Parts: sequence; C-alpha cells; structure tokens
Amino acid sequence: MRGLLLLCLFSLVALASPSPRPASFSNSHLEELSNAIEKALNAWDLAQARRLMVQVEALNLQGLALLHYVRGRMALQQGLYDEAVDEFVLAGQEDKPGTFLRIANAGKRFLKTAQRFESDNFVLLVPQGKQEALAGYALEVLEAQHKAVRAELGFASPEKLRVEWVPSARELAGLSGVPFEKLLSSNSVAFCKFGKMVFLSPSALRGGFAWQDSLAHAYVYFAVARQTRNKTSTWTRKALAAYLESRWRLPLPPPLPKAPWAALQQRMRASPALLLETLRNAAEGNVEAHEAQLAVAEGFLWVEHLRNQQGPQALLRLLEKLAEHGELQRAISELSHMPWARWKQAFRNATLSRRFPLEAKPPPQEKDISNPALLRELRLARLYANSQRHQAAAFHYAKAWALGGQNLPSVAQGYVQVLLALSQFEEAEKVLEGSLLWEAAPAWVWISLGKLRLHQAQWAQAQTAFERALAQNPFLPELHVGLFFAAKAQGNTALARRAQEAAALLLETTPEAVVGMAP
Repeated sequence: MRGLLLLCLFSLVALASPSPRPASFSNSHLEELSNAIEKALNAWDLAQARRLMVQVEALNLQGLALLHYVRGRMALQQGLYDEAVDEFVLAGQEDKPGTFLRIANAGKRFLKTAQRFESDNFVLLVPQGKQEALAGYALEVLEAQHKAVRAELGFASPEKLRVEWVPSARELAGLSGVPFEKLLSSNSVAFCKFGKMVFLSPSALRGGFAWQDSLAHAYVYFAVARQTRNKTSTWTRKALAAYLESRWRLPLPPPLPKAPWAALQQRMRASPALLLETLRNAAEGNVEAHEAQLAVAEGFLWVEHLRNQQGPQALLRLLEKLAEHGELQRAISELSHMPWARWKQAFRNATLSRRFPLEAKPPPQEKDISNPALLRELRLARLYANSQRHQAAAFHYAKAWALGGQNLPSVAQGYVQVLLALSQFEEAEKVLEGSLLWEAAPAWVWISLGKLRLHQAQWAQAQTAFERALAQNPFLPELHVGLFFAAKAQGNTALARRAQEAAALLLETTPEAVVGMAP
C-alpha cells in the first residue's frame, strides 16, 4: 500500500440516486416493477434487473414517462449513453445538475473519443491519445487484483466490469453526478456507481499519484459493494479496500502503510468508541478530512486484527455475514464467537500496545535553504548542465553536495543526471543510495536507478526500478523506453511490446524508432 493514499486524499464517492422518477403513473404494475428494478440496480444485480425489464416490456405500454425512465436507468447502467439520453428526454427530465440526463449526456460526450480495450474480466474505455499508453498496464493491475479478490473475498463479477478512464476531475464529476466543487474538496480519484467504475488518470494531478494501488483499491471497493448487495457502509468498504489494495502485487499480510498512527492511538485513549461505531452511518462528505484519515487507518487495523485472529478465510466469511444482514459489529461477533464489547476491547488493547513507526519527515525544499555558498554552486552547476558542459556541472554539483546539498532532491536529481551523462556510474549510485532513503522517492530517482542498472546489465533490477517510476508518474516517456530495453533483454516480449508502444505514443513517434533510442 503506497502511503495509504486512499485514506482521504484519494477517497471513493458513493453517490445516491441523483434524480427522482416521474411523479405521475398510470399503471400500478409498472410502478411496482420500476421499484423492483431500482432495488436490483442499487444492489448491483443487473441480471435481476434485466429479468424484470422483460416483464416491463411485456406490458406493451407506450408513451408513459415512467416507462421511458426505467428504460433510461437500464441503459445508463449498461453504458448505453445514447439510448439513455433519448429515454430520459422522453421521460421529461431536464439536463440540469443532479439528473440522470446530465450524467448520460456526460457519458455520451466521453464515448465520442473513447477507445475500447478488453481483457478477460474488464472493459477499459480510455480517451484517444496519450492516455492510451496506460491501457495495457491498467488492465494488468485489474486482472491481478481480480484474481486476488477472488481468492480473498470469493468474489468474481459475472460480467465484465466497465472502467471509464477520465483525464480530468471535471469529467469525473460529470460521469459521477457529483458537483465539481464537492468533488474537488473530497480529492476523489474514483467512484463506483451505475454498474461501472470511473477512474481519474494520474495525469490529472501534478507529479501523478500511486495510481496502480488506487485502481486496485477501487476494485476492492466495488467487489465489497457487489458481494454484499450494497449493504455495507462506506467505511467498511474503505477498510477492506485499504487492507487489500496492494494484494495484486504483494501477498498478505500487507506492509503497514503510512498513516497517522500516533494520532489514532491518542484518539483511542481519549474515547472508548471506535470510529467504525461513530461513523457507521456517516456520509463521507460530512466527515472532516483528518477524522476520515483516522477512520481508514483504524479500518486497516481492525481488518488485519480480524484476519490474524480468524485466519485466511475470515474476510470471505465476513462478507457472507454482511450480505445476510449488513451489520458489521454483529458480523464480527459472530465470526469471533465473542460479544462485541469484548472483541472491541481486545482490539483496542492490541492497537494501544503496538509500536508504530515514526512518521518520516519529507526532505527539505530548495526554498528553505539559506546557505549562500550552496545556492551559488547550485546555480553554476545548472548553468553548465544546461550548456551540456557535464564535467564542469559535475564539479559544481559535487561542491553543492558537500555543502549540504545531499539532502536536497533538486541537487541530487541534477547531480545524478550529469554523472550518468559522464558514465560515472559508481558515483551516480552513491548519490542515489541517499535519495532512496527519502520518504516516497520521486519517479526521477527510480528512472535514474533503472538507467544505471541497464548500464550494469542488471536487467531484472532495472525493470523493478522503472516499474517503481511507472507506479508514481506513468506519463514519463523515458521510463517506458527503459522498461522496453529491460524487458527485451529478459525475453519478456509482452512487456517489451507494451512499453515500446507506450513510449512511441508518448513521444509521438513510431514503435520502430524506440528500438534505436538510447536507454
């Protein structure tokens, strides 16, 4: 799990039905079937909704607003946006915020440029252009997480899940029906609703984010909602998703993520109630950011505690209980064969007695440095580097390094780049060793390390380094170029082809041209 990025910063939006059904009906049986279809769709049961829709069409009714509304809801659920727009217009809806018609129109616009990519269990829709570079990587993550979730939770979707990949927060808001300002305040990157998952491209945020784990997190959220027929709370889904989000790449138990552990322990000492109790029915938008962070951190721990206590099948059995009655405390009591109060006390004791790692401090920024000699050497180093005078640049970077620049990311980045240009690989590795100790090393560190490993013919290590860069900021062409050469050297033709095509797309050149590029 990458720093528990989905604590609050990358939270998921659970959207209520945004627009009412037509108020007037002329057929009571149609109204009854309509309510049943809504219930099935809210429970993610498209198969049942389709069976009910057959009964609706058998009524052979024409011109009723409710009939068009039901048809529109079914079309929206299946991503048939053109059809949904037509039906909602006939139902008398207006294209205004909060209506299904507004969402369907947003979907219709999205599909105009969307390219379709499919795997065994997913349909990925990506805007035409550079966003397509990540399609293969994204499907690989989703398929790996699908396999992991099936093993841990016993869930496999009966139909392919549609994933709509959007390049901007405004498009995410349009396809979700969430007001743009509210979406920005929640900093959400994904939502699961209307039988699909919508995911925000990492290109929408400067520097990217841990998009692979975020995508895997979103799929767990979907799986829990679907498996329990939407009977679980937002916070239960978040807890399970936080615990399982790295399962696509790591076995369980997952490593302890970055989180405000000290603050969580402090809250536990101050209050006898767990956040899973106090926030049980709280809407995400009504919870302050810090409290939401604590809730997901607590959720990760109670899921971990339950699984450690009850064994590998614990989470699968938990979802079975939740699908029956939807009550988390009751489900935990039934699994542990303990009264809730006793289980809660045991969990509190375990958490309060645990020694969590201290929160790492981020590296200092250049604006915080007051040493004039260091800043002077840094200016000279950059001047020479920009003029391609790498030997002189390395000399001044070395002086800046000795004056305290080893703690500055900007110094390390420039120094490594000129050392690699000079083929001074041993010195570059020494600089990178310090950079890897930073809390969340940036993508350039991994790209530089990958290039170094390529020169050392350490192909597997090079691949690992480039994949770490891919996980953070996947729209950097040089990481795909490096990944192409690393995969090719190991005979991994599938990965080499994917990286080659992604590099060509991002560099606006041909795949053949990538072969002749210097890694």
